[in-house]
Amino acid sequence: MTPVPRQLHDALPRFAARDRILVALDFDGTLSPFVDDPQAAAPLPGSVQALRELAAIPGVFIGYISGRPVADLSRRVQPPDGAMFVGSHGAEIDLGAGKTAWIALDDAEAAELADLRADLARELAEVPGIRLEDKPAGVVVHFRQAADAHGGLAVDAARRVHVRHPRAKMTDGHQVVEFALRHASKGDGIAVLRDHVRPDALLFVGDDTTDEDGFAVLGPDDVSVKVGGGESLAQFRVGTPQDVESLLSDLLTLRREVDRCSVTGR
Repeated sequence: MTPVPRQLHDALPRFAARDRILVALDFDGTLSPFVDDPQAAAPLPGSVQALRELAAIPGVFIGYISGRPVADLSRRVQPPDGAMFVGSHGAEIDLGAGKTAWIALDDAEAAELADLRADLARELAEVPGIRLEDKPAGVVVHFRQAADAHGGLAVDAARRVHVRHPRAKMTDGHQVVEFALRHASKGDGIAVLRDHVRPDALLFVGDDTTDEDGFAVLGPDDVSVKVGGGESLAQFRVGTPQDVESLLSDLLTLRREVDRCSVTGR
């Protein structure tokens, strides 16, 4: 595994030493490398194991935050017991132990979503390599499998559709364009997790433009990590999901030491 960058490495001990910590991570591009078929995405084994072992240490809480629906996300991440989930960019929240929050669409919003999806399907019918993904409160245009020129056509078509459906929020991501009828964000989801767990500090790791909403709500005691390139509000940066494996492994080592010292009184 790639060593964690020095500045981030130096910040981890202070975070690990806090009594209650919340470790929150995006999925695609963070825990899982990007793949052509989103249905084939899977977390890296080292990250899965580290998160399971972290969750077993007192005072550590694990949350997954993604644009994917909670039902899909929870199947993919191989979560530890007690994990929490924020799906659909904050529109769905599962706090575990039967505690869920769901932003259901009303009848008018559901009808608007159906019209929006049909409009997208018509606009994109002749563009090769495009896939529509339905979400509880929106729809996503995937063009990762399309040629570059066809991806550009897909984005242009999405923008035309947005003009006709201004109530929907349109967000550009990694080779996707997402429409949502409810304007929840990953920042909203983090706020719910923070209120539920009441951590002394929070670590959030993400790679996409939508993760910036999460970075924006973090405080001075929190740690934010951007995966990959591009402008970001995050304090620190790593390059790949493999680097996230290293980060979680280092955090696990540090937290084990904190736990050992608390048990022995040293």
